[in-house]
Amino acid sequence: MEKIIWYIETFKNYLNYLWNIWWFKLILIYFLYLIVVFIWWKVGRGFVKNFIKKTKTNLDDKIVKVTKRYIIVLILLLGLNFTFKFITTNSVVFLLFIQIIKTIEVFLVIVILTKSIVVIKRHLGYKRKSEPEKLNLLNLFYIGLLVVVYVVGWLYLLKIWGINITPLLASAGIFGLAVAMAAQDVIKNFLAWIIIFFDQPIKVGHKIKLSDGRIVFVEEIGFRSTKFKTLDGNILVVPNADIINQTIENYNDTLSEMKKVKVVVGLPYWVDTEKAKKIIIEIFKEDKRILPDTIVARVDSLADWSVNIGCVWQVPAEKYDWLIEKELLEKIYKRLPEAWIDFPFPTYEVYLKK
Repeated sequence: MEKIIWYIETFKNYLNYLWNIWWFKLILIYFLYLIVVFIWWKVGRGFVKNFIKKTKTNLDDKIVKVTKRYIIVLILLLGLNFTFKFITTNSVVFLLFIQIIKTIEVFLVIVILTKSIVVIKRHLGYKRKSEPEKLNLLNLFYIGLLVVVYVVGWLYLLKIWGINITPLLASAGIFGLAVAMAAQDVIKNFLAWIIIFFDQPIKVGHKIKLSDGRIVFVEEIGFRSTKFKTLDGNILVVPNADIINQTIENYNDTLSEMKKVKVVVGLPYWVDTEKAKKIIIEIFKEDKRILPDTIVARVDSLADWSVNIGCVWQVPAEKYDWLIEKELLEKIYKRLPEAWIDFPFPTYEVYLKK
């Protein structure tokens, strides 16, 4: 019995001796950590896979696919970081090793977040490729998130290596203030773009009338300026701040998915208007973009030397083209003379008194 007690005491003393050796303690704790991670991996992997399969989108699958190997390496390094907390040593090499491990961990976190943001941006961008305004906002958030990730990551790296970041933050604040003062117009136009995006007074494809009387079509809404196409086909660039500070007449019914279009055709007074209206309606019905049930042709006004026929119809918003009026007027100009219907011109009667 005494011999057994002696063996037990000897074994305990030997374990205490080994426990006081820092590298043995490091290996033992890390080995236990790997066992826990392995058990979690076997038990939790199936649960995670089932959860991912139940989601309605494949976005999480894409994120896991591009970040899986980085996450595994990060988990292994976090185990080392966890193990280092149980080690007490003043070895310069050991402390340097800890800093290197933490640096690698920060780089891995930056890579994981960056790849996740890129996958999310591509996923959402593909769904909104037909919506330029939302795509611009998505790109803005994408750039902003990347900047935040990189800035926070590098500041944390400086902190790990014992570099005082307070002077850097103060310098960055002064630099940011100087840039803001120098770029007042850019910031003003950018804030105006945000107002345009959320308020949506205009959208790409809208036909509008500017405060100076020009009728234009919205081509592109950018961060600094908005591009319009004039009736002559020229491109007009207007700063966003000027757009929100002027009165704009929008010809598009934003509450409806249909566009109402109207053209006026002048005819001589001697022409059979019923015959002319039938020909005009036939021309409109030939155009597949126009909804045939919405076509209306009636006398719009009686001018000095012409009877003006007002022609109104509706087009689905996605099929609307600002050239549709011009194309139909050209067809009317060619088709009416074939039916012996001429177009009016200024006519005056002169009476000579004898």
